[in-house]
Amino acid sequence: MKLGIKGWLAALATGVLVAACGGGGGGDSGVGSGGTGVVTPPGLASGTVTGFGSVIIDGNKFDDSGATIDIDRDPSSPSAGTSSDVKLGMKVETELSPSDKITHLTVRPELIGRITSVSGTGFVAAGQTVLISTDPAAPTVFEGASSLADLAIGDIVEVHGARDTTGAIVATRVERKDPTSALLIRVVGTLASLDATGKTFKIGDLVVDYSEATVLPAAATLTEGQRVAVWSNVALNNLGVMKAKVVRIKNPTAADGAKVRLGGLISGLDTTAVSFKVAGVSVDAKSATFEKGTAADLANGRAVRVEGVWKAGVVVASKVHFIRDEGDATVDLTGAITDFVSSSSFKLRGVPVDASAATFSGGTADNLANGVIIKIEGAYSAGVVKATSVSFSTTPDGGVRTFPGKVGSYDATTGDFKLTGFDVAMRITDATTFSNANGSAASKADFVIGKRVLVRGSFVTGVLVASEVKFVPDATIGVKLEGLIYALDATAKTFTINGATVAWDDSTKFADNASASDLANGVRVEVRGKVVAGKLVASNIEIKRSELPTIGEVKGSITDFVSATSFKVGGQSVTTTTKTVFKDGTVSSLANGRVVQVKGTLSAGVLSAAVVEFED
Repeated sequence: MKLGIKGWLAALATGVLVAACGGGGGGDSGVGSGGTGVVTPPGLASGTVTGFGSVIIDGNKFDDSGATIDIDRDPSSPSAGTSSDVKLGMKVETELSPSDKITHLTVRPELIGRITSVSGTGFVAAGQTVLISTDPAAPTVFEGASSLADLAIGDIVEVHGARDTTGAIVATRVERKDPTSALLIRVVGTLASLDATGKTFKIGDLVVDYSEATVLPAAATLTEGQRVAVWSNVALNNLGVMKAKVVRIKNPTAADGAKVRLGGLISGLDTTAVSFKVAGVSVDAKSATFEKGTAADLANGRAVRVEGVWKAGVVVASKVHFIRDEGDATVDLTGAITDFVSSSSFKLRGVPVDASAATFSGGTADNLANGVIIKIEGAYSAGVVKATSVSFSTTPDGGVRTFPGKVGSYDATTGDFKLTGFDVAMRITDATTFSNANGSAASKADFVIGKRVLVRGSFVTGVLVASEVKFVPDATIGVKLEGLIYALDATAKTFTINGATVAWDDSTKFADNASASDLANGVRVEVRGKVVAGKLVASNIEIKRSELPTIGEVKGSITDFVSATSFKVGGQSVTTTTKTVFKDGTVSSLANGRVVQVKGTLSAGVLSAAVVEFED
């Protein structure tokens, strides 16, 4: 029997792995590597997103280029998502092909609700105690806030994390949501204090009334100790009771032989049997190899990463890795830069990065710009990843590449040149087009040593042949960036997004009849403006309210380009139509390596573009 991805997802526990009988997906045959015809069960991975380039889950890198993505906020019906919806610190569950490619990924928050109290160590929302991690090996990632100090009673938050021995959620990610977003409450946890007559139970301190709820699976019966996900679109009543719309029972199961990787906190430790649970999954570790510790270091509440195989309801561990120092918290990111403001504020795979104190190789901070492909290593701190190292990707790959910098050497006879900081041979030809930053025409005569330029082209026999050259002034730089507002100061007319300070004034234009009064912490905005004295002065601000689940958005480099109707952005399959609107480019501008933002409608895993905006 082969159970599809939707089938095994229906039985997942948050942070729990469920497999199907049958082969993998993503273009793999599902036959074992030995060619014996033995079907390999899908591999499974569950844990915390710790980096990108493809997706890194608890330090393990997986190719997500062919993955379909679901966002499980309503447990009765997960909504389709894109690679841009997968973020640092999120808890995810994946099904893997026999070659370890992700065929399906589901994002599963532990909690969505409104904060009712804040303490020095965390907060309470929907009756659940949330603790902010102070462990440098596993810090809490924030979006729409830089730290606990930015959060307040009444804020709506989405929390990812794992339960400790007291039942509190130790947060791996806290995202402050738009205060005007549609009401949604989601809690995942252990069912307790069941009253089958009164139709109530508790998760933590939250009383759940399930008298009108749909219980899934349909034939299942609620019992004490089950792990459940509950959802409602009705506010808690004045007694703090949740009127559940859906209750889904989580029942971890898998096909014997399935390769499993999971990460989380230990619970239910039996030191004699050397067994425990991680996120509700039973683990037999008596024959495991231990990294950064021994079996004697096992303890309830300890963070671990486990590798093994599923056998008769238990993960038989081959490896247990203790997460215990800052080396485990290193964030790896690889991709094309977007939302560039300065070396201290840009995004890589949607993650805000500050590279102002980084060591550079293959280029300098002066060579950073939208579209430039880099790899960074760093650590998360105060809302951004502080990069310790930045390396530039200058390897010819056949795609369109973008390189910024000052012209360091130039032979006007051959057209050969190099940019300061890059040891990459480049060439302009009679086919190269020249323009100024404002879009006006320029000429080859303007191309001289010392000029700051943005070069776009493709490699031909090891030389980047420039198709476009744009002259960029050293003075104020026009930028566009998007993110969640925090540290809003209405008096000073400033706020922060992606670690960058944004200022507005009476000349700032607000889109769609909005105004400065619509700005609030947690609101997503798109800002256009110029950098003046290290601050982004906004000329235009667009407030981006929560979209319908069928609306998709993705930003990144184009890959796998076949035609305008078949390409990928950040691993997401995209198609355009005759109705697609193109900004800062045309349909003929589409090519591998171009950085674009695509908005459209998701259907059957494909994003049909309504708007394509070129960002490089």
